[in-house]
Amino acid sequence: MNTANNQLRQSTDRRLREALLSCMARDREPTVGELCALAQVNRSTFYRHYLDVYDLMEKTEAEIQKGLAEILKTAGEGDPLEGMVRYVGAYGSFYRIYLQKHLSDSMEAGFQSYWESHLRPVFLKVGVKDERRMLYYYQFVKAGVMTVLKLWLENGCRESPEEIARILRAMMSSTTRKGEKTT
Repeated sequence: MNTANNQLRQSTDRRLREALLSCMARDREPTVGELCALAQVNRSTFYRHYLDVYDLMEKTEAEIQKGLAEILKTAGEGDPLEGMVRYVGAYGSFYRIYLQKHLSDSMEAGFQSYWESHLRPVFLKVGVKDERRMLYYYQFVKAGVMTVLKLWLENGCRESPEEIARILRAMMSSTTRKGEKTT
């Protein structure tokens, strides 16, 4: 495949994904016809790239989630919470729908990195050493972060990403300060 075809294919993929996100911003699932009209491509072009709308959704999800996972994996280089919140806000229409349905493997991997680099050491420091118990803390923190992000998106991202990151840090700090003292 030559470079022009690669560039053309990438441009078409980008336009179709942007069309999908535009439809999702209106809180509705698009048809192939709508996507083709928005992306200015023929139906045959759409089907050369994707099996159906759901295939496009899955590939768009994977691409967006890959970006989020990268942000969360940088946890070793500093606290990535603000970057994560900013990224989720930038793709707000996607995440508003996405977070209602599930947590993907790539987001799970990112949370796992954040847990290992930031939160697990704190829990060890305050005396939580049992791995099984730590799994409960991990699930608690992950669910809390997801719930705060969902609420923020549902409220139209009125608070800044910095403020949401501060709220998340305060929640996590409160959880780690209590550690095993509450049991």
